[in-house]
Amino acid sequence: MKRKQREPIEEHERHICDECRFGKLVDEQWNRSYITGETLTLRCPHYEDGKYMFTRRQQACKKFESK
Repeated sequence: MKRKQREPIEEHERHICDECRFGKLVDEQWNRSYITGETLTLRCPHYEDGKYMFTRRQQACKKFESK
């Protein structure tokens, strides 16, 4: 039986949004974890034109650039 070849993993698929230079943490009191105290969300100009926040640790998009 022939083995299936895997498609190569692109660079942006190996990273998360926390590691991107475009991601800016939203540092507000209401936006912190009660347990660890770390920021929960961040903003990116490439996500919904920077209007909305999204949770950290999402898989990076194709516009990923390392810090």
